Amino acid sequence: NVRALQLHADPDSGFVSYFPMPFYNHATIELVRFGSTPLAIHSIVQYNPEYVDRNSYGYFHADFHESNPTKYHVYHPVVHTVGRGRYIGMGFGVMGSPYAIFLEGDPIFNIDSNQTYHIRYTGGEDYFDAAWWFPNGPFTLPLAGYTHFIDQFYRFQYSDCNAFIQSFDFDLQPGENADIYDHYRTVGFYYLHWTPF
Repeated sequence: NVRALQLHADPDSGFVSYFPMPFYNHATIELVRFGSTPLAIHSIVQYNPEYVDRNSYGYFHADFHESNPTKYHVYHPVVHTVGRGRYIGMGFGVMGSPYAIFLEGDPIFNIDSNQTYHIRYTGGEDYFDAAWWFPNGPFTLPLAGYTHFIDQFYRFQYSDCNAFIQSFDFDLQPGENADIYDHYRTVGFYYLHWTPF
């Protein structure tokens, strides 16, 4: 079960997203499935027609990346984008039987390709707000959590989002020395202005 501020997931209600997704003229929602077996989907889309200031609002993005397996001394990409926007969070899954040290890898942010705005956390468990390998067990809070030990994690940065003007790059180091082979899946959430400024 996940009870994040703008994402809920459980067996009873399914997956619910409350992310604001402003659009100007029209919106398109696509569900992509790579499997071959049938899957029943029930969905509800709610929206409020209101004026959207294109200079103030950004367009919502959710970038999916998969590394299967991660590669020796190659960082896993979470978000790589150009333009002006704000990074607000991510979901991270390690599939199968991961190495026990994968959270020793650092989340690495580079904002506007400027070393002054280079941020490197000291390990994945610190970024997900639970140091020392989650000694109190699974948790789901509004801004951070993990739902299965060594499996699914999330972190949202609404109050300390990473604002960028030219570009934003976020990578995960697989293991302490970028030397482990696991199956990583990530979704990075951000708002981006599509027009140049």
